[in-house]
Amino acid sequence: MTTWKKIGKIGPPQGLNGSFFLIGGEVFESTCTSAVIGKDPSCGIPVSLAVRRFSQDQWVLKIQGVEERKALDELRGQELWVESGEEPAHELIGTQVLDDTGKLLGQITAVTNYGASDIAVVQSPDQKCVDLPLVADFFSLPGVGKKLELKIPLSALAGLWYS
Repeated sequence: MTTWKKIGKIGPPQGLNGSFFLIGGEVFESTCTSAVIGKDPSCGIPVSLAVRRFSQDQWVLKIQGVEERKALDELRGQELWVESGEEPAHELIGTQVLDDTGKLLGQITAVTNYGASDIAVVQSPDQKCVDLPLVADFFSLPGVGKKLELKIPLSALAGLWYS
C-alpha cells in the first residue's frame, strides 16, 4: 500500500518551460519522482516530477509532460502529493536500529512528535536511550524489513544518551 504525503499546492509558474513554485511546501525527499495531483491521492491524477530545485526559499518543480507555462493554468491551486516511502511512525516501534557500521545500536521503543518531525526513542541493549529525529538526514529511510540504518557517525551521539 502506497503512503502519500501532501507537500503543498501548485503555485505560480516559474519561467516559460512549465516549471512552477510549490506553495506551502512541506519538507520531502528531493529524490521523489512519483506524485499525484488532486484533493485525494487515491483518486487524483498520477504524474512524474521531472525537475526539483530550491529557489527563492521555495521548491521549484516541473511535471513531466507539462512543457508550457499555459498548461499550468488548469493545475494551479491543486494539491500535490508525493509517495512518502515511510511507514506510519507508530509502526516503527520495535524496529531495530543499526549504527553506521551495521552493528545493532538498539530498538525503537517509542515515537513522539513535537511538531517538526517524528522523534524515535532508541533504547540500547544496556537500557540507555537516545532521542533521534526520524528524518532522512539521520536514517536510511525506509528501513529494510524491521531495521533502520543510522547515517550519522555513532560518535555524533556521544553525550546524548540518558537512562
